[in-house]
Amino acid sequence: MKQQLIAIYQSNVNDNTSPQFENSYYRTAYSNLFYRLLHLGAQPVVVYDAKNTYSGNGTFTRGWFAELAEKSDDASDETQDSKKVKYRKLETTFKADLLYDKNRFPFSDIPKLNPDRVKKICNDKYKTYLFAPDFHSKSYSIWHESELEVFGLSHPDCNIALKELDSYGGEKVFVGRFADYKNDLNFPLIAQEFIDTSGGTPNRQLAEGYHDVRIRLFDGQPIGGSLRIPKAGTLKSNQHLGGQARALYVRELPAELVEKTAELDARFGVKGHRFFAADWGFDKTSGEWKLFELNNMPGLAHRSVDGPAADEYLQLLAENLVKAAQR
Repeated sequence: MKQQLIAIYQSNVNDNTSPQFENSYYRTAYSNLFYRLLHLGAQPVVVYDAKNTYSGNGTFTRGWFAELAEKSDDASDETQDSKKVKYRKLETTFKADLLYDKNRFPFSDIPKLNPDRVKKICNDKYKTYLFAPDFHSKSYSIWHESELEVFGLSHPDCNIALKELDSYGGEKVFVGRFADYKNDLNFPLIAQEFIDTSGGTPNRQLAEGYHDVRIRLFDGQPIGGSLRIPKAGTLKSNQHLGGQARALYVRELPAELVEKTAELDARFGVKGHRFFAADWGFDKTSGEWKLFELNNMPGLAHRSVDGPAADEYLQLLAENLVKAAQR
């Protein structure tokens, strides 16, 4: 069987240094994913600088190939970390079977995750709202200071959420009372009524207080998720802002959320391979799950930080990447 070549497009790579990734957490997580791909018979390669290394029709002129640094028969061994994978620069033309686009690859003539329609909807907060207003709290497009002032006057004593349209990872986002807003975001904004998750999840099955639950789907099927809890005294659950995260096994994912996320996947109406995540919170006021946001190319996980369910997620992701590359 032909070896599947799976390219991962990254920004923090160049001709002189092997992939550095964002930090040690991602370096370890990617190495773990590459380790699993290699044991499945696929070839992962990190590509970069598309304007100078991409020659069209899925073909690249150079990249960093991942290889096993040590032999092991157990791809699920939790001791496999960044030291188990090494990188070799290849400056010979090669063709990728699938592109795992982690950095907004600028060309479309290559099989990749995700189709452009999925990316456009996920990467713009107002488009996400228009795509699924029935799953959101009430949201408004704010273009000028005067419009924001009127919104603030109508929500004087309650929490709100303000987000720049391309906000990501909790950055360029304000959550709190309007009186505490520092006017430090750039227009246009999306203004949303606050989703009060302080009552926990239904029957407190996953959380007893503030939370959000991330559901990850690959081609419409759940491959993992996570429970995220904000730092005490704050309302943002992002890890780099002090929030805690725990990877969830597929069996732990609330069936209602899997159904709702699958409905969103169907709405995209595309045939290309999709890998995205939806973040949900159970609203204490309405007694319903509400959608916070969609994530194009959701992040990885590692058991050292996220717990043992991260192993299941990375293995399922690796298996699905190989299947997608074979089609």
